[in-house]
Amino acid sequence: MRKALVAQGLTKAFGRLLAVNRVSLEVVEGSAHAVIGPNGAGKSTLFALLSGFLRPDQGRVYLWDREVTHLPPEVLVRMGLSRTFQVSQVFPGLTVRENLWIALEAARGWSPFPWLKSKDRAWLEERLAQLLEILGLEDEAHRPVGELAHGDQRVVEIGLALSLGARILLLDEPTAGMSEEETWRTVELLRTLHRQENLTLLFIEHDMEVVFGLAERVTVLHLGEVLAEGKPEEIAQDEAVQAAYLGEVVLG
Repeated sequence: MRKALVAQGLTKAFGRLLAVNRVSLEVVEGSAHAVIGPNGAGKSTLFALLSGFLRPDQGRVYLWDREVTHLPPEVLVRMGLSRTFQVSQVFPGLTVRENLWIALEAARGWSPFPWLKSKDRAWLEERLAQLLEILGLEDEAHRPVGELAHGDQRVVEIGLALSLGARILLLDEPTAGMSEEETWRTVELLRTLHRQENLTLLFIEHDMEVVFGLAERVTVLHLGEVLAEGKPEEIAQDEAVQAAYLGEVVLG
């Protein structure tokens, strides 16, 4: 199995605070991999290191066997790694269609030009229609994103990542602040993308039902270090994990 994303011994300190300490991680191409842990465990810092927003004090990051430790986020995006954030990063004053259109143009290097060839415009229209259908946002296409429900705004952000050509998607708390209905609609969308688009998922999530319903493998962070890693059922039964974070877990 080919490894899409690998971290080796990542360490990051902020002054005297050691946020991430010698963390190693392997994400298999086409897999759904969760990172969990209590607040302050180092999850978001790890994501910032993996996605180029922070540089590690020690350790290395590899994307499809190429070392990318010191490459900036925009280069990693062009290589197929995109990230979403706890607070949605969208253009709220533009419509859903306009958000996706801009990202599609940018991904192909067309955004600086005021005109498009007819074949290029036809490709954009076709891909845009595909994305709106995949995301379930056809009826919202002409609404400003800022008017959408919180869950739909998060879906638009996922759509932006897809528009930019994401092959690996890092999701930081993808269901945070959602209603139960929005949560499971988002989980079903991620399942669909994982299956139909062969998208590799690495996600941080506090909702254990989401983790055990979506992830094929789970890494547990505690105090900046890897406490455990394994299949969801193994993590659920791990006494050290239960003591540090989960409490009693009952799998249905």
